[in-house]
Amino acid sequence: MNRRHNSRNGFDWERLGLWTGWVFALGSLMFVAGSVLSLMPSLARWLALDARGVNAVFFAGSLPFTTAAWLQLAQAAHTVDPSGLALGLLRPGWRPGDRVWVSSALQFAGTLLFNLSTWDAMQTGLNWRADDLQVWVPDFAGSVLFLLSGWLAFVAIGPARRHRTLAGYSAQCNLAGCVAFMLSAITSYVPRHASDSPWAMLATVFTLLGAAGFLVGSLLQVADTRAAGPD
Repeated sequence: MNRRHNSRNGFDWERLGLWTGWVFALGSLMFVAGSVLSLMPSLARWLALDARGVNAVFFAGSLPFTTAAWLQLAQAAHTVDPSGLALGLLRPGWRPGDRVWVSSALQFAGTLLFNLSTWDAMQTGLNWRADDLQVWVPDFAGSVLFLLSGWLAFVAIGPARRHRTLAGYSAQCNLAGCVAFMLSAITSYVPRHASDSPWAMLATVFTLLGAAGFLVGSLLQVADTRAAGPD
């Protein structure tokens, strides 16, 4: 079949979708790695990683998430930006009536909160109050935004495409990942005067499941973008 070419000023936005998928996959893979290291302390010790080092893996993984979310937001907005690439990647527009754009905007905002949460998680000596305010609150808020984003993206796909296309399967996997991240945030709450969440291991398992959902969804996005290319 012929390549679907969606360009503005010579820029291939379909190719941007391919890179967005790969960057999301990188961030997801690092969250998987951080979760596995958290669940397997012996492996972390073998790699000479303490708790701060493991949390640094999560923070490093949050950066590709933010980068990919920004690229996705720019891609969602580019159709109404007459300036093309020059402003398309730097100014993501304003399309509150477009569910795809709103989904991307919510996801980008969620990634910024995850940046904050994972950065603060690397700090040592936090008491329960600081842990809740600096780590749990942005994590919980970011998870809520991710869940709303995943649901809007799932709805925007439409019932006819949800079970018949790679894009539909990708949206399903991402939504499942958002649900898992939400459950992780809920179970990671640190009660008053406690040094850690009593459900910390369960929260990590949900983080692992959420990251796995996004990893599969990202790879499906890559496959869908490639399917739009030349035979």
